[in-house]
This record gives sequence, structure tokens and C-alpha cells, in this order.
Amino acid sequence: MNQDTLEQHISSQFNTEIEALRLQMMHMGALVKLQIALAVKAFTARDSVLAEQIIKDDSLVDDYKMTLDNECYRILALRQPTAVDLRLVIAALKIIHELEIIADLAERIAKAALRSSTAKIKPKLFTEIQPLAELVEDMLHNALEALSKLDIHNITQITGIERDVETEYSNVSRNLIAHMLQTPKAISSVLEVLWITRALERIGDHALHICEHLIFIVQGENVRHLTQAQREQKLKLAEDDDLTAS
Repeated sequence: MNQDTLEQHISSQFNTEIEALRLQMMHMGALVKLQIALAVKAFTARDSVLAEQIIKDDSLVDDYKMTLDNECYRILALRQPTAVDLRLVIAALKIIHELEIIADLAERIAKAALRSSTAKIKPKLFTEIQPLAELVEDMLHNALEALSKLDIHNITQITGIERDVETEYSNVSRNLIAHMLQTPKAISSVLEVLWITRALERIGDHALHICEHLIFIVQGENVRHLTQAQREQKLKLAEDDDLTAS
């Protein structure tokens, strides 16, 4: 199902409200994506001023969530949507929640940046997370791009990035643990970096959840319980059906 087909099913009575909701959700997503990039920059550059700003701006994400939650509940109460309309609103509530969690993780990275800004950590340890951060940022960007277009056809590429995230996370974790064994005095500092790698890996998980919610919107299926291989097979079948229909 493509965006045009989906929009044909949306009741014209509140199509404008649904589109406004989706636009605001995308604005929230853009803010969250920026928060992640800045949090990683604050940590790798040991920039305490930037870290403090990120922590302060987390309230903007909270404001978005409150406003969007209220709008979703208003639509549910007043419009009583069904079918595709209902899926859109339910999924929006879940995606908003995913974005809030991602923003909270970005805030925690910023707080770790504050704690580490004066610590005696080897510069290499600060940059150790950069490849992982770039993968996660790409993953979230692509998930939000797919959401903006209501297009599930590139989700298999996003799940491919998720596999790269897991591989990079394992590699970085092993390197950090090896460093702790070699330099016991650095354990507390390295644990801070290790926690940030875990936060980044979790952000990748929540980006994947956004894709799963998008599949629910478009196909009406809950794929959260499926393995990655099963999910990709379903998406391939959906693509084959679209090609056959066209």
C-alpha cells in the first residue's frame, strides 16, 4: 500500500487534522535527531557548554510529546476513527513515545558528556563511539524519512543498518572492556563510554520500533513479535504484491 492509497482511505472530514498531526510528529523527530547528533558531538569534543544546552532543550521534546498526545486523544474522542484512520492515531501515540525515549537517551549522553568533560580519558576513547553514532543517526534519519512518506519499501535497508549497529556495538564494547583490563585505573571513565555505546545501541532499537509502527499503519499488521527474517519476508511479499497490482 502506498501513500496515495492510504490517503484515499482517510476520512476527508479530519484529513487535515491527521496531516497536521503527522507534520508535528516529523518536527518532533527532527528535533530528536538533532539532539542525538549534538549529544555525541558534546561528548567527543568534551564540550560542557553544548552538553548543558542539550539538557536544557530536552524540555522542548517534552512539550512536543504533551501537545501531540493531547491531539491524538482529542482525535480519538471527537472523531472516533476506524480502520486506517485508527491505526494512524494509535501508531502516532506509540511513535511519539519512541521519540521521547530517544530524546531521553540523548539527554543522558549529554549528562555523561558533562561528567566526562574534565576526566582524564584518552582522546581515542572519546572517538571510539563515532562510527556507531553515525550508523544510529543514519538509521533514525531513514526511519523518519520512511515515516514522512508512509513508505515501507526501504525498511529492509534500515534493518540492514540495524545489523551493522549490533556488529559495531559488539566491537566497541570488546575494545572498551579490553582497555579496562589493561588500565584498571581507567575503569570508571571507560564505563562511562561503555554506557554511551549502550545508549546508542538502544536508540537504534527504538528507530527500528518506529519502522515497525509504520508497517502497522500501512499494512495493519503488528510485526513486533516477528524475527527480523520473518519481518523482511513479509515486506518482500508486500513489495511483490504491489508490483503484481501495478
